[in-house]
Amino acid sequence: MLFNIEDNLYKKLLNTLADTDKELYFDFMELKPIITSIEHARNTKTINTKQSIKESIKTLISLDLPINAYQINKLNKTPYSTIKKYLVEVLQEVKNEIGA
Repeated sequence: MLFNIEDNLYKKLLNTLADTDKELYFDFMELKPIITSIEHARNTKTINTKQSIKESIKTLISLDLPINAYQINKLNKTPYSTIKKYLVEVLQEVKNEIGA
């Protein structure tokens, strides 16, 4: 499980650990970049998934097919739970783009 810690609290924690436990201090020094990398990867994957759903919706519109999770899944193999999570948001983006 990832956690979010503010930078100032993280620095205070490091300062406290520097005075008490050097081994734990170095472990925590390595932890922040890893968390940042994981968050960046997660955000990138989310953006790519939304883009894939958006392209599928545009394809369905051009083919005059109903827009639903099943049809989107048939086009791009994104899991239903993921499609349902982002469908309303992406559908609104597509409507704004095409002016409907």
